[in-house]
Amino acid sequence: MPYKIIIVDDESAARLRMQQLLANYPANFDIIGEAHNGLTAISKIEKLRPDLVFLDIQMPDKNGFEILAALSYQPMVIFTTAYEEYAIQAFDVHSVDYLVKPIEANRLAKTIQKLNQFQGANQAGNSHNWQQLLTQFQPKKEKFALTIKNGDRIILLRFEEITYIEATDKYVTIHTIGGQKQLTDFTLNELTEKLADNFIRVHRSTIINEDFILEARRFFKGRFIITLRDGHGTNIRSSASYATDIKLALGL
Repeated sequence: MPYKIIIVDDESAARLRMQQLLANYPANFDIIGEAHNGLTAISKIEKLRPDLVFLDIQMPDKNGFEILAALSYQPMVIFTTAYEEYAIQAFDVHSVDYLVKPIEANRLAKTIQKLNQFQGANQAGNSHNWQQLLTQFQPKKEKFALTIKNGDRIILLRFEEITYIEATDKYVTIHTIGGQKQLTDFTLNELTEKLADNFIRVHRSTIINEDFILEARRFFKGRFIITLRDGHGTNIRSSASYATDIKLALGL
């Protein structure tokens, strides 16, 4: 049985080129529709339920990943793109294949071989792969602040205001510019996951914002005494176990 397919591309010349290439494989493909933009593609895919979609990535209204995210089911997909800077390695892992424009006949032949390997594949497994792919390509939100609950209030501490964080006894204290302090229920391990990359652990009980490092003096046994540019000249003694991270932060 040939694959029922839909070709999605905003360029008519590209759709025609794909039709001509696929015409060489009548036993493999049955073209049941085309779409020139994202909204049309979503409508036709939902209505016609193709087995396979040749899907352009860059289109004016919706890109290929947004189209996939809008579908109620996930057909097999072969990406077509003029942009190699997309994560081609991820395509290899998660999709049937990708084709870089202008698409050549010998490259499509390799895709046919891959499709033959996909026959009988578990559709649920393919759906899981697409969910991974869509997650990977969702725009990543830039982290800019730490959210702290204080009674019925929610406080946003912007990262550029945090100088260092220390754990003492049962409490974790966040120090900010101006000498202000804020207690949090988060552990240092939890904060490490929430903070931006410019925060480094220098001790099992201390995290510092490397943007506030004024100087670092070598101490004995691989440790450092780090002075902060926080208006108070705060000195923080590091642990030897974090020496490598500190050297990387200092460019040593």
